[in-house]
Amino acid sequence: MFDMKIYPFFKRLFDIVLSGAAILMMSPLLIPIMIALKCTGEHYIFYGQTRIGRNNSYFKIWKFATMLLNSPNMTGGAHHAWRSENPSVGWIFAQDED
Repeated sequence: MFDMKIYPFFKRLFDIVLSGAAILMMSPLLIPIMIALKCTGEHYIFYGQTRIGRNNSYFKIWKFATMLLNSPNMTGGAHHAWRSENPSVGWIFAQDED
C-alpha cells in the first residue's frame, strides 16, 4: 500500500501537523493556565524532563510546572489532612504510615 521508505516521513509529518492543530485548538485553555502559573509568582511556567525513548534514545519533553518548588521536601502533612477531610475516598489512596 505505502512505500515503506517514505512511510516514516509521512507519519512524522502527520504527527507534527496533528499536534500543532491540537495546540492551536487548546490555546484558549492553555493561555489562561500559563497566566495563572506566572501570576502565582511561585516559579517558571514550563519545565523540561528528559525521557528515554525507542532504542534507548533520549528526548526532552516540556510540561506545565504545576507543583510547588519545595514539594519534594514537604512531608505527608497535606496528604494526611486530605485523607482525613475525604474519608469516603481516602481509603483508595491509603498507604501504610510513611
